Amino acid sequence: MGDEKYKAKIDPDLCLKHYSQPHVLDAILSISRGKETVGSFGGTGYGSRPDLIQYQNDIIEQVKKGVTSFHFSEETWQNPMGLMPGMSQKELDPMRTGWDLIIDIDCNYWEYSKIAADLLIQVLEHAGVSCVSCKFSGNHGFHIAIPYEAFPPVMNGKATAELFPEAPHVIAEYLKEQIVPSTNLSDNLTYNRSLSGQILEQERKSKSETDEEVVAHISEKVELPFDKLIMKEQVGDNEVVRFNAFHILEIDTLLISSRHLIRHVYSINEKSGWISIPINPNKVMQFDRKLAKIENFVKSKYKFLDRNSATPGEALKLFQLSYDFNDQKKKNPVIIEDKKKKKREFEEITDAIPKEFFPPPIKKILSGLSDGKKRAVFILKNFLHSLGWGYNEIEDCILEWNEKNPEPLREVLIKGQLKNLRNQRKPILPPNYSNKAYYEGIGVDVSEPLAKGIKNPVNDTLRRYYAVHGRPGQHKGGREKLTEEQKEARRVYRRKKRDEKKEK
Repeated sequence: MGDEKYKAKIDPDLCLKHYSQPHVLDAILSISRGKETVGSFGGTGYGSRPDLIQYQNDIIEQVKKGVTSFHFSEETWQNPMGLMPGMSQKELDPMRTGWDLIIDIDCNYWEYSKIAADLLIQVLEHAGVSCVSCKFSGNHGFHIAIPYEAFPPVMNGKATAELFPEAPHVIAEYLKEQIVPSTNLSDNLTYNRSLSGQILEQERKSKSETDEEVVAHISEKVELPFDKLIMKEQVGDNEVVRFNAFHILEIDTLLISSRHLIRHVYSINEKSGWISIPINPNKVMQFDRKLAKIENFVKSKYKFLDRNSATPGEALKLFQLSYDFNDQKKKNPVIIEDKKKKKREFEEITDAIPKEFFPPPIKKILSGLSDGKKRAVFILKNFLHSLGWGYNEIEDCILEWNEKNPEPLREVLIKGQLKNLRNQRKPILPPNYSNKAYYEGIGVDVSEPLAKGIKNPVNDTLRRYYAVHGRPGQHKGGREKLTEEQKEARRVYRRKKRDEKKEK
């Protein structure tokens, strides 16, 4: 199992003592210049936005008022206080003076996070970037950063400051690709720069074990079915079978979005009580997070986002490699085979399935969430789109849901995530129930559908809907035999419809 999560009780006096240290104040203030910097009260949400820190005393005063952690924006602004909710990309671009590349790695299995961080840093350094910095996130992962000064001022004929969030997304996808597709179970091959390969080697109990046997061990450890940890790809005329480490560990590019906030350096993580400290980027594998406990904490000799260490334009090669990879991927997409596709293509729904047929996990999400709201948007948009909902209906539904959240997301962030639906030809299924990061990770119980062998909320909904209406195109005699439970569901639905007609 992964590390148990718990809510640490942050002692106010200890908190004030920590943030009053000169090196902590200097580090926070140095990174905060031109950034939107916001405090959090006990980790339950952010304070009022926009906000900024201009002086060390601003930090002290906020802590005295109950702030336990600070968070800063990836973007740098001419005037952070001029930011307003609901601003469009066109309105934000002229205000942005730059952005820092920050890759957020998080996994319940601490050793896997360390491997991913170490490999990503190797890839960045291999691309000629020497100003890479890294800090412990304060719980299960790491933040890897490259300051804006390392990037060229203009790329592809456009000011680099305006290439947000496009450029960080392209770079993040390139980096993910460099550390993943190196383990082929068919050939039992492993490579040095492989996340999958290194996880396999770490979990291998003896030299004689095959990769398949090791994946079986991992399957038990992470409580995911074997089939969920591998994927088949058709590369040219060849079919390869790979262990897919990203079913366990996520480098979530959804977090690269306008006005997204990152936990500040030396900031307390309220869930663990540990400090987000800068570490040696070349010794991630040796890092012991016990050093980050607030009672053990000592000043780190490393800096996070040290702008003085960047050579102007040193990340040009990284830019070029990432965009070349992106262009090539568009020309030659890798076909990922779905075993079930051979049996039956996913049935595209043309008429919107009503909410009353939604399964309990989705209804739980729609009732409002405290954590994981960005992941919830990803689930909901693909879920609704797969069930025949149009763009405007999806947008209205998610904005209505957002108002139920204790800390609503900014509307511009939601619309940014929904934008690609307009041009999306075919629906994409939401994550399966077995994806712990997307359901259990946001406090949604999916044990009941999993126990019944139901894998996806879309299939779950369709089972409920077809139990009442039957499958499209089926005549009366061709319907599947219904269970007593399904028959009762149909009777209840029809009675409800009759009552609605009478009221009208």
